Amino acid sequence: MSKQLQTHLFAFITVLIWGAGFPFTRAIGDQIGPFSLVFIRCCTGFVILLLLGRITGGIRKPFTRKHHLFFFLAGLSGFSLYLVFFNLGLVTLDSATASVISATCPIFTAIAASKIYHEKIKPIGWIMMLCAFIGVVVLLVWDNGFHIKIGALWVLLLSILFAFYNLLDRKLTSIGYTSMEKVTYATMWGAVQSLVFLPSAAHDMVHASLTANLAAIMLGVLATALAYFFWGRALSLTDKTSTVTNYIFLNPLIASVIGVLLLREVPTPATFAGGIIIVVSVVIFSLKGVPHE
Repeated sequence: MSKQLQTHLFAFITVLIWGAGFPFTRAIGDQIGPFSLVFIRCCTGFVILLLLGRITGGIRKPFTRKHHLFFFLAGLSGFSLYLVFFNLGLVTLDSATASVISATCPIFTAIAASKIYHEKIKPIGWIMMLCAFIGVVVLLVWDNGFHIKIGALWVLLLSILFAFYNLLDRKLTSIGYTSMEKVTYATMWGAVQSLVFLPSAAHDMVHASLTANLAAIMLGVLATALAYFFWGRALSLTDKTSTVTNYIFLNPLIASVIGVLLLREVPTPATFAGGIIIVVSVVIFSLKGVPHE
């Protein structure tokens, strides 16, 4: 299998799992709180990755002390703080709306990559960025006038945060870390940072149903451990960050379909209107907004 095909395959598998993560998080409902779920996902993901690392040949220690800071920041931006924003967002938003707003992440990544790695953005790219943000505004104000749902702001923040994680992942790849090493150390720090939520997690898991507990653990195994490993693998194989991050625009479709089937969530007119603007803008940005090799 060619390097290019592997890149696209790993990226697609990742967004397929992440897209399902929106409705599955909603399905847990209030049985397990948003902060408790952060601890469960981070710790479950770390344990699974540690086991996989041992099976696949081991994980090297960080090369220098400075690299511990990179992994600490990756744990914050890709796991602990990211999941706090993710879970808080889904308290007030349906799966489709949250996934549509999160689809702006490739744009934030491209902006940062243009500044740090000098990846060029064409004029049409900047126009599409503006259009995407107009789509976000439509989502924010359609149903509530200028009373913005706080969940939408949480999801917008996680999109910015995950863009930072993508660039950190690329940095760690350039240093020489493998996909398994990157995601394992980042998840380790995410688990450490989420220890503050241990008491609430223990309480919620004792009182939650077996179904809710299993759903939370499966999110840790699939959406945290395996999906992040595949994502890191895709980023390590590509020469252009946007080739991988553009796959995030598939999240709204996946999340919406599973949300309808699993939770009977019917997207609102605001989700359709804002979603179409955002997704079309991101697709055009992906195809025309950045130079392709």
